[in-house]
Amino acid sequence: MSRQNLLPRAIMLLAILAFAFWGCGDDETTKPEVPGNQPPNASANPSPANLAVNQENNVQLGWDCTDPDTADTITFDLYFGHSLPPPLIDSDLTSMTYDPGQLEWGWDYWWQVVAKDNHGHSTDGPVWKFATRAPGFYSLGSVSTPSKALSVTVSGTYAYVGTQTSGMVIYDISDPANPDSVGSYHNTGGHVYDIFVAGNNAYLAAYTDGLLIIDVSNPTNPTKVGEYNPGTPTPFSKYVYVVSDTAFVADELNGMWIIDAKTNPSNPGLIGSFADTTVRAVQVSGDYAFLAVPPVNTPDSGLVIVDISDPTSPSLAGKYQVIEYAYDVYVVGNYAYVSDYYHGLKIVNISNPSAPSLVGYYDSFWKFARLTVSGDYALMSHYDYGLYVLDISTPAIPTLVDTLDTPTAGGHGQDVSMSGDYIYVAADADGLQVIRYIPQ
Repeated sequence: MSRQNLLPRAIMLLAILAFAFWGCGDDETTKPEVPGNQPPNASANPSPANLAVNQENNVQLGWDCTDPDTADTITFDLYFGHSLPPPLIDSDLTSMTYDPGQLEWGWDYWWQVVAKDNHGHSTDGPVWKFATRAPGFYSLGSVSTPSKALSVTVSGTYAYVGTQTSGMVIYDISDPANPDSVGSYHNTGGHVYDIFVAGNNAYLAAYTDGLLIIDVSNPTNPTKVGEYNPGTPTPFSKYVYVVSDTAFVADELNGMWIIDAKTNPSNPGLIGSFADTTVRAVQVSGDYAFLAVPPVNTPDSGLVIVDISDPTSPSLAGKYQVIEYAYDVYVVGNYAYVSDYYHGLKIVNISNPSAPSLVGYYDSFWKFARLTVSGDYALMSHYDYGLYVLDISTPAIPTLVDTLDTPTAGGHGQDVSMSGDYIYVAADADGLQVIRYIPQ
C-alpha cells in the first residue's frame, strides 16, 4: 500500500480517537462521565477508646466505618496484638465488632482496621491502643446498707449481710460488681454479727437474740424457722459455724454452745457447751472446734482447740497462747489462721491438736478484725484501713500484698468474704464494699 493511501487512513483514525476522548459536543444523547469510585473512609470511633486503660480481659472490639459510595459493600481486615505494628488476625470481616477472645491481664494491645470495598479500594485506619488491668486488687465502690454493715457471707449468687439495727439484708451478686438488694429479715433485736448459710437456711449470730435460723430458699422473702435463746444467761452471740445441722455458736460472754438444729429446727436445743468466758469466733474441722479466745477473765486465751467427738461433753485438747487478742480464726488443712487484733496474723500448725505450734506471722498496726482465706491469700478486715491482703503461699513468711481502704473515713472493715475473683467487705457505715481481684 502506498504512502498516499496511508495518510487519509491515519487522519481518519486520529479523528475517531479525538471524538471518543472529547465527546460529541452538545449532543443531548451523550452523557457526562461518571465520577470514579472512591475508597472507603478510614475507620473511626474505636471501642475501647484509643489509649483506654484498665480494660477487662474479655473486651469486645468495635468501630465505625462508612463509604462515600453508599451502594458499595465494605469488608475489614483486622490487625491486633501485643506488638507494633500489630499482626493480621482476621480478614474479610463483614461486622464492625470483633471478639478477640480472652486477653492477658496487664498488657498493652495495639489494633488497626483496614476497610475494603468491592471495587478493590482499601483504606488503612489509624493504629489504636488500649491496656488491660494489671494483676492486683481494685476497689469497685460500695452499695449502701440500711444500717452499718457488720458481717458478710457469700453463698452461690447471693451475699448475706448482717447489720447493726436492720437484721439481715440479701443481695443478688450475679453481677458481682453491682450487688442488688432483693430481700431482708428485720425481726432481730440485736446486731447480726455473723451469718452461716447451709442448704436453705441462714444461721444468724444475732447477739442478744442468740441464734436465729432463717429459711432463705426464697431470697426475696426470708422467713424465720426457729431460734435458740436461753434467756438466762443473756446471750451475746458473735459467731456461728454449722456442720450437718449442728450449730457451734461463739458467745461473747458465755463460751461456745453446741446446738441441735436438726431434730426440731423450729425449737433448737442445746447439746453441750464449753467454757464460761469470751469466745470471739469458732471454726470446726473433724472432731475439733477451734476457738478464738481473747484474754478476758480466762487463763485459756489465744487459739483454743476443743475435742468435740462427744458434743455433749466437749473438752480441752490443746491451746496456743502467744496471741495477744485472738479475734477470729479460719482453718484450712493443717493450719489455723488467727486474727490477732493487736498484731495482725498468726499461722499455727494444728496437725497435732494437743501441741499446736507457730509457723509464721505478720505483725502490723493494731485493729485487725475478721478474716478469710482463699488460695494463697489471707484477707483481713481492719477497723482503720479496710482490708489487708496477705500472701500466705509460704506460711512461714506471710507478706503484705496490698491494703484497700473503705470508700470514706466513716467506714471500717468489719468482715470479709470472697467468691471467685470478687471480695466483699462489710464496711460499717460504708455498707457493702466490692473489690475485684485480678490474678497474676
